[in-house]
Amino acid sequence: MIKEEKISAPIDLIPTIKDFEEVPNYSEDSDEEEEFQPSKRKNKKKKDFDPDFHFVGSTLEYNKDVWNDLTKYVKRNAKSKVDDKILQARKKLKEETEDSDEDLEVKQEVVSDGELSLSDDELKRDNIRNKEKNIGKKKKKKMKLLENNAEEKSFSLASVRIKRKKILIQIFI
Repeated sequence: MIKEEKISAPIDLIPTIKDFEEVPNYSEDSDEEEEFQPSKRKNKKKKDFDPDFHFVGSTLEYNKDVWNDLTKYVKRNAKSKVDDKILQARKKLKEETEDSDEDLEVKQEVVSDGELSLSDDELKRDNIRNKEKNIGKKKKKKMKLLENNAEEKSFSLASVRIKRKKILIQIFI
């Protein structure tokens, strides 16, 4: 079983003040004013300020911008707007089409003379194949349904009514 051990060392506790017990006064008197003697402060030199610094003598020197000197050496891109570029491109296209129109007129005149001159490239047959995508069964069914619906819509209203009557008759039979 568990044996209880007695604590042999006394615990250090802070004693409480009992009633009518005298307590030593460690506080200072705040009523007494200490006399303040002003003293001269030492001028400390700031180490951050450069002693060789001189203020600007005139407003011209103050307003001088160093970047203006540097921009002379920087290559500038031509400033043009997108609208200007579009207009230039259209002008080039017009000039090219006018040139090609003139070339076509010259070619038509040659052809109209009765001489057909075809190059080897023009004599070759062009093989053009239309590639069709493989359509799944579900998509084929949907396509057929859409085609059938389109055909039904193309009929007149009277034919639709007749079909409905036939369907109703078949349902009741």
